[in-house]
Amino acid sequence: MFPFGIVANDNGSRPVLPRHSEAVSIEPPKSARYVRDVLANAMSQIQSRNMDVRIANSLAYISTGFLRAIEVADLERRLAALEDEHNGGIGTTERQELKAIGTP
Repeated sequence: MFPFGIVANDNGSRPVLPRHSEAVSIEPPKSARYVRDVLANAMSQIQSRNMDVRIANSLAYISTGFLRAIEVADLERRLAALEDEHNGGIGTTERQELKAIGTP
């Protein structure tokens, strides 16, 4: 018998997670704080043996990419604000339009 309610598959070669009849739905993360809370909850559930480690590993893997995307989006926003300030309030889109028509 495998831990955490894992059972062997039909040919017995590798353990598989049992399928749950109820799908767990969570709202899409909108901030790093939300991701932190989801991962903290996953850690707690692993410790209490309510979540398989492989599920938590998948959550952590996906979260890494999401957190990186949040970081890049924040840097893009901050860079655009600095560029706008440096160029006297002309926005990035306006600057691109001026370059397209040949105005420096």
